[in-house]
Amino acid sequence: MIRPRQCSPRSPRQLWGLGLVLGLLTGTTSPAEAATELQGYYESNFTGNRADETWQVDRPRHFFELRLLSAPWAGTEAFIKTFAESNRFANRDDVSRHEPRLFFAEAHVKLRSDHTELLFTSKQNRFWFSQPLLQVIDGNKLGGSRAIRLDFWDAYGFQGLAYYGDQTTTDFGNDADDFVVTRITRPSLDRRVRFGATFGRLDFGSSTSEYDMTAAADVELALGELIPGVDRLGRTTLVVEAGRNLSGGLGDGEDLNAVEGELRDVRIQNLTLKFNGWYRERNAFTGRLSSRGGFDDRKGTFLEAYYRLPRKQLDLRYTYLYERGIEERFFGGTGNDLFSQDAHALELYAELKGGFSAWVKYRHDENNARTEFQDRDDIVFELQGQNKLISVRPQVRFRDIGLPFGVQGYGMEINFNATDNWKFFSRFLNAEENTESRRTIFVSAQYRGFQDAEFFVEYGDGGRSDRLTENDGFISEGPSAVDQDSERRVQIIFKYWF
Repeated sequence: MIRPRQCSPRSPRQLWGLGLVLGLLTGTTSPAEAATELQGYYESNFTGNRADETWQVDRPRHFFELRLLSAPWAGTEAFIKTFAESNRFANRDDVSRHEPRLFFAEAHVKLRSDHTELLFTSKQNRFWFSQPLLQVIDGNKLGGSRAIRLDFWDAYGFQGLAYYGDQTTTDFGNDADDFVVTRITRPSLDRRVRFGATFGRLDFGSSTSEYDMTAAADVELALGELIPGVDRLGRTTLVVEAGRNLSGGLGDGEDLNAVEGELRDVRIQNLTLKFNGWYRERNAFTGRLSSRGGFDDRKGTFLEAYYRLPRKQLDLRYTYLYERGIEERFFGGTGNDLFSQDAHALELYAELKGGFSAWVKYRHDENNARTEFQDRDDIVFELQGQNKLISVRPQVRFRDIGLPFGVQGYGMEINFNATDNWKFFSRFLNAEENTESRRTIFVSAQYRGFQDAEFFVEYGDGGRSDRLTENDGFISEGPSAVDQDSERRVQIIFKYWF
């Protein structure tokens, strides 16, 4: 017999329900300072596609969103959002597609005081927080959960946060159940020194060993304000963080540690420097809590130098990446192959007269993970001119210069303000290989003369020319770059807010 899941007293289902009750109770009051808003959004999309020399027009897609926001008392807030969508092609076997229904989208209840903020949330991604270097927690992996989050500050000199949630209803592809995350920092010596600690645990199975757990500690030192004479180099901040994977099921011989340090805010007149170095072992990061997981041991360093010429509108930026390690995913490797990468990049940006600007970027990359042509060069040129009426941005790129699979890209982006209400936007991009060439065009006409509404007519796939020639999905070889099925498309879009 299948029994319903039992919720413990600490379950976020019960805690979130308590928060919702508090929000509804506060919403029923009506003091003088109470404020309640009902907002909404409607979007209609008509799409026509051309295939085999014939145009086919899809049925329109309608999307409706309703939001209720209430702040009955100072420091309280209740929010709920619902939506309805009509798209008969979304699921042909679903008979309910002819009867659009209103679905729950997200909600939260917030209680704020002088030093704390308590948040009850459902299906909202409220899990991001600032971390120094290692990023042992990625809040996006927990998005869509029910959770309770507490932020606090100026509490006996400490500040930080903690949240606890249930992820069983998420659609983000993670099968975990309960999770808890905390981050605490303690500034000292008038914020010239700061200590911090981060902890996270996520239980994903019925066994006591089926959990991911991680912990990290960090320190930040403003050397320029602590050591006499160093202030000549600006604040000169040193940050060091060390972390360890504490997950269940790991053996004693596993490599579980990571450490990273960074020296930033180093200023020598018009030159600003940043140095970063790291070492991580193969199992230092947890797969369910962090996005920086890997299957190899690596160490490396990163250098950034930024220089602004005095009395000139000219900026220079140089970066260098050095990385070494044992690469198990090496082509045909045995787990003992040396991975090596060196990458140099130089950028120049200049403000010219008459509303013009220029930008040049050169990159040289050496990577022995490639089976051939391990050294590769790339350069991008861009010129932009703009005034109140029009903005034009041509761009040229030479990728993998001198190699058999090299690609040359030529693109242009144009913004034209025809009237106060009519705006035209277009992007053109062309890629030339040694054996063939291809192009993509995107044009959008926008009318903004309606109050609280927008009207668009678009042709083409804007994603293929996004970032112009720096779009590696188009300025490259391969089927994905050549495929132009989405090119022949016309969309009519209407958006309305109320």
